[in-house]
Amino acid sequence: MWEPPGVNVAHPPVIHRATPVPFRALKTSLSDERIAMMKTLVPFLLLLVCLTTLFSQTPAQRVEISPTQPVAGGEVGVLYALSGAPAFAASAGTFQMEMFVLPASKGSVPGLRSVTMTRAGDYWKATFDVPDDARFLALRFVAGDSVDDNGENVWTTMVYDAAQRPVRGSHASLATMYQYGWGSFRKTRDAGLMKENLRKELELYPDNWEAATALWSAELGKEPSEESKASVRAGLDAFYERDKSDDAASARYPAWYERLGDSTK
Repeated sequence: MWEPPGVNVAHPPVIHRATPVPFRALKTSLSDERIAMMKTLVPFLLLLVCLTTLFSQTPAQRVEISPTQPVAGGEVGVLYALSGAPAFAASAGTFQMEMFVLPASKGSVPGLRSVTMTRAGDYWKATFDVPDDARFLALRFVAGDSVDDNGENVWTTMVYDAAQRPVRGSHASLATMYQYGWGSFRKTRDAGLMKENLRKELELYPDNWEAATALWSAELGKEPSEESKASVRAGLDAFYERDKSDDAASARYPAWYERLGDSTK
């Protein structure tokens, strides 16, 4: 009889069966392995979380203004950190802070001031007095022909009164920065922040006609919705009620009402 090679039929190979492991013992063994694995992974995961938190933290501001709410007529300190600054700032022999000052009084001319800064280790620093008539300040930093304007996104601060309330026109000035900028002092355009600051201006100074008309123009745009028209109409009516007995002031209303489709005013 034919036999497969290497197999003795008279003496077949002995097959050793594995001793069965009880399910409970197997489950316990797997649990122990998971526990051992978790003990190894937990320290690694904690380290990963710490590193992620460390590197995701917001870096220190390059420019710090103190106090953060400068008061008209008060002293202000400015620190310019060299960490993260353009290379020319560290090698400069002299360093200037250029400051664009918007006055609060109507008819006053905005001014450009230059303040010499002093090197202090890894910083340039300076102090100056806020003009009594200021409502808004925009800052940039200069050494020779080199300018750090934060990539056409200059540093700005509103000016506050003794009660720590933004002075009249301060929020409106910041709104203008987000829309057009002031001369060569520019900020990244942001229509949302522009409207937000105009609304804040009107919350503080509801009779600010310039802020109101700037907001209405932004809300109406080229193709205003009915909702936008209704919102502007409500604001326009509120102003008109205050001014309707003033012939000089009431002259400014017909054009606005016509823009809303009402030629009766």
